[in-house]
Amino acid sequence: CAAMTWADSLGNARTLDAWRREVGLAFEVEAPENWTHTVTRRTLARHTHHPMQYGDVPGVDKPISRLVMGCDNQTEMPQASVMFDHFYAHGGNTFDTAHLYGGGVMER
Repeated sequence: CAAMTWADSLGNARTLDAWRREVGLAFEVEAPENWTHTVTRRTLARHTHHPMQYGDVPGVDKPISRLVMGCDNQTEMPQASVMFDHFYAHGGNTFDTAHLYGGGVMER
């Protein structure tokens, strides 16, 4: 919509997330003890038909997805879990992490 750009929508979401952190508002799904299942509460499973291609890495005993999920900007667990679950469900199994991403937050 011309009246509300993607940048406006993202800015609103970031502002609301900052406000929630400031006032201490957290939803049940965001609690670390609840990170054992998907946000939708469905069982995490791979789709039986996915177009993911795999390659080999010497020293790794399983196929590695050719598409790699970057983790450098996933600072909020609700967003990250939705993206990571979707990636996994479509055959992805490779994540790019580094301690320098977010000052170590992405490694945790």
